[in-house]
Amino acid sequence: MSKQLNFFEQTKETWLINARMEARRIARERGEVCADDIHQALPLPAYIDRRIMGSVFEGMQFIRYQKSRRRECHHRPIGVFGYQGDLCSQ
Repeated sequence: MSKQLNFFEQTKETWLINARMEARRIARERGEVCADDIHQALPLPAYIDRRIMGSVFEGMQFIRYQKSRRRECHHRPIGVFGYQGDLCSQ
């Protein structure tokens, strides 16, 4: 585990747990999920570093890149992740 991920796990645990549950729910329903979906469903509080978003998808299968729907992201490429059954339910 990277230092940054370890830091997020320890200091932002509640938000991270909720975001991971939401990511898994969306992925089960739609077959895939991305950061835009999490930003929409569970907005990132201003006091949390945006780099935490990568931690949300830990253990999920990367599928592809797509352009972000969020204007503030300048439509840069973001990862799309898929549901992997039991791996994501941990």
